[in-house]
Amino acid sequence: MTELFISYCRRNKGFTEDFIKTLGEHGYSEDKIWIDWNNIPPSSKWEDEIRKGIEAANAVIFILSPDWILSNECAKELQIAVEYNKRLLPVIHQNIDPKTTPADLASLNWIFHRETDDPKGAMQKLLEALKTDLEWVSQHTVILKRANEWKEKAQDNSYLLRGSELQESELWLSKSSEGKEPRPNPVQNEYIFASRQDATRRQRNTLIGVSAALVVSILLAIAAVIGGIEAVRKSQQALASQLAAQAITLVDTQPDLALLLSLESNYISDTMDESDPARLGSLITSMNSMPKLEMYLHGHEDEIRTVTFSPDDHWMASTGNASNDVGQVFLWDMTSTTNPRTHQIFTGGSQRILGLAFSANSKVLAGAGDEKKVFIWDPQHCCEPVQVWEMDKKVRALEFIPLFGHEYLAIASGTQLTFWDIKTGKMNPKLTLEIPTEDPTVRIYSIAFSPAKNLIAVGGDDGNITVWDARSRTMKFHACSYGDPKKNSETVCKSSGAGVVEIRGVAFNTSGTLLASGSSDHRVWLWDTSTGELLAQSISGVEGGHINSVTNLAFDPITGEIASVSWDNTVCLWQPVITNNGNWQLNLVETLTGHTNSVWAVAYNSSGDWLATGSSDKSVILWDPRQNSQIGTPIKTMEDDTWAMSVSPDGKQFSAADMAGNIYLWDFDGTTLSNERHVMHEGGVLSLDYSHNSKLLASSGYTDSSIRVWDAQTGEEVWHIENAHDSEIWALTFSPDDTQIASASFDQTVKIWDVATQTLISEPLKHETGVFTLTYNEDGSKLFVGGFATDIYSYDLTDIKNIPSPKVLLGHASAVNLIAINPKYPNLLASTSDDKTLLIWNVTNNEHTPQVLGLNESMEAVNFRPSGDWLASATDNNTVLLWQLDSKRCSKEWDKNGCQPQMIGSPLTGSETPVENVVFLSDTVMVSSSEGGQLIQWNLKKEDWYQQACSIVNRPLSDSEYKQYVGEDINSSLLNLVSKVSNWFNNETPDTIPPCLITSEPE
Repeated sequence: MTELFISYCRRNKGFTEDFIKTLGEHGYSEDKIWIDWNNIPPSSKWEDEIRKGIEAANAVIFILSPDWILSNECAKELQIAVEYNKRLLPVIHQNIDPKTTPADLASLNWIFHRETDDPKGAMQKLLEALKTDLEWVSQHTVILKRANEWKEKAQDNSYLLRGSELQESELWLSKSSEGKEPRPNPVQNEYIFASRQDATRRQRNTLIGVSAALVVSILLAIAAVIGGIEAVRKSQQALASQLAAQAITLVDTQPDLALLLSLESNYISDTMDESDPARLGSLITSMNSMPKLEMYLHGHEDEIRTVTFSPDDHWMASTGNASNDVGQVFLWDMTSTTNPRTHQIFTGGSQRILGLAFSANSKVLAGAGDEKKVFIWDPQHCCEPVQVWEMDKKVRALEFIPLFGHEYLAIASGTQLTFWDIKTGKMNPKLTLEIPTEDPTVRIYSIAFSPAKNLIAVGGDDGNITVWDARSRTMKFHACSYGDPKKNSETVCKSSGAGVVEIRGVAFNTSGTLLASGSSDHRVWLWDTSTGELLAQSISGVEGGHINSVTNLAFDPITGEIASVSWDNTVCLWQPVITNNGNWQLNLVETLTGHTNSVWAVAYNSSGDWLATGSSDKSVILWDPRQNSQIGTPIKTMEDDTWAMSVSPDGKQFSAADMAGNIYLWDFDGTTLSNERHVMHEGGVLSLDYSHNSKLLASSGYTDSSIRVWDAQTGEEVWHIENAHDSEIWALTFSPDDTQIASASFDQTVKIWDVATQTLISEPLKHETGVFTLTYNEDGSKLFVGGFATDIYSYDLTDIKNIPSPKVLLGHASAVNLIAINPKYPNLLASTSDDKTLLIWNVTNNEHTPQVLGLNESMEAVNFRPSGDWLASATDNNTVLLWQLDSKRCSKEWDKNGCQPQMIGSPLTGSETPVENVVFLSDTVMVSSSEGGQLIQWNLKKEDWYQQACSIVNRPLSDSEYKQYVGEDINSSLLNLVSKVSNWFNNETPDTIPPCLITSEPE
């Protein structure tokens, strides 16, 4: 059976032969490798053969060289591999230029196998990559082959999946929410979806037969109804899993649709009283994919070409193509507290409007476009224009500019910029500016004004930008903003580019010292306004920048970041910075996805709290530039790194402490933190723990190696032990009866203290390396300890005066960072390690589950939520991972292979630095701490996620979307019956429906 497909250039045949020979030595015989040694003619037959070879392979290896880059056949092989979403493994045989490397390979980790490289090391990396998630990849290959066969047979239903094959495929598809690679491709999604639809139809036919049987016999009817309900339950489970998997495939391209499908999936699960990590994970993944997306605004019936905010931030205006031969401007009230924002539709003319601008006092709105007219509206009085000014030409852009005590509307039309007095409606010909060009067909496409420097900038369709001093009307510079700056004077920017070299966007920063221009060459250009010097260009599409024309841009008035939008459907955020060598560069901060068609418009409001974009997809998206998570809210930034956090057992207090010694205490009401207090532990704090009666809070010292105990209510110090250890104390904890405190230190000892006398109860428990985590079991008869050693030590405290040698729990391969007892099922323990894994232990028999890998980064901490069915782990890659564990079953019926926790969705992002600790304040509230002291409160209430998701999308599924993704598969009536049956048995079902869901089939 073929496992590998090799893509190579004939000129590299010698190397490739040796390469395949080495693969053979590692178990990949010739029958497992597909390679075109026979030089199949590049015809339709060739492509068919190549497709079959790539389809059958688990991975495609590319032997990259300059010759490979130039080969059309090799490019086709890559195209097919990408189409099939195959695992791609680029092996560098000869140095290649990253700028000319296809983007699908340039973004991957390259394996260097050149003459100067270590061949054994290169082969080892390749083999490790081939073995990663091998079961997932193999199933990807099998399903792809079946799906393609189904397509080739005109989608004959007899080729669809059924029974256990369908269930296994749906389970495989649902795991894509865990970030598995390669991702399912559209054909695989369609195939599995069609298989489920067919299975549901067959089940429905069975139910019809069951209904007929009701007439025959009441007893048979009862059995049939029970069987029918079970059949419906299974079909709805399958539909829910399918919708969740479909949502995952759409998060990067249609996040609003992904959210809606995920909501449908989870509503079905809730109705059936089920908790499925893959389905819930699809919602988390969908929300994580759009941390800054605040809401979609709908209403436009055609593409949106411009958006702008009023200077007082009261209004946002959006416009574009005419609707039913009526020019329309949507005026959104940004002070409105409703969601979506309330709006009114202003009208003007019968053609598209391309430019909008507010006056300085926000009381005048001007718009113009193809109508050869300028429309003046009063934002306070809808809906007709109060003035209409006639123009000689179409208008591409406009801007309000104060000059000599007057406020003028600068209008870009053709090669000229004309100035119109807003009070009189008359043009002042003395102020007219004209761009220097010998081509009369050139048009100004964009305009910007800097009040700080009194500068005006325009961009034209000849690729040039022009900057004038607004008062003196003198030109400061005129430069080409397209292509290669070293060759521009000779090759481009001489005449109209006929849609090729347009500068559709220009913008000044707040101080007016920088000018950004957006070019049809897919780049953002940064200019020094005082000298006209080109300072920097954004990276190319191959390197992660835009892959199509930049249509507009804007500076964040607070941070100075640049937001650029493009025909590639994305928004890129760039940070202009000066490097150590004194040169400027544009660093890509983030790429925002949410639009499904070309993005034309972008604008910040005056405070930088809102970023608006408008698109050909007929939607406006409002983004929150300061938001880094949909469900996480920063609550405080401590003075230093923060490892120490604790929650009182009664759930009414929370505390956090940093390595500078600051301890903060809050009251907690189940939802909100309040009444912040501060105490100081000089020397820094590494650990905190509340007594089980919630009256005391203990802290352990960093540099002073002391233990201090505080009154949890007043913050007053109750007692302390100086020099409790000979080095920093990384952990301490109260015993369940509050009579003891155990402490662990880098001095390689664990000490147990008498709370009443503050003296040692027993001899120190000595270790060979530093220890930094410990916890008692539920009755205090055992103490579990971990640290630099790879083992967990279980001490028997039955005779506290004579503690025997500990039992050793073997499982981790590196330092054990934190251990946590399940609060509801105390025979279960969780541990995380520098070996990048999470383990669940049954401490009754000292068995552990197979290792669960996080994100290939150290996991610093782990904790259970109070109900014991979820865990959270903190990682060094700035994320928090959520896990679901069937703790109730595992505590009673332990199965080490069946008790692995399942990751819930993609990692929670929002932390700016590695996450050091995570604690649950309740089942629905969690707090994480990180390097630098950032505390984030995470809202884990599912009902709030539903509400948040609906407030983002602001729409239900359209009829066409519903029919495509849900179809007739959902049976609301029988789902309600299942819900009632569940309620008869006291199972909880949702009281409220997510407001953006369709709960019955559209007519």
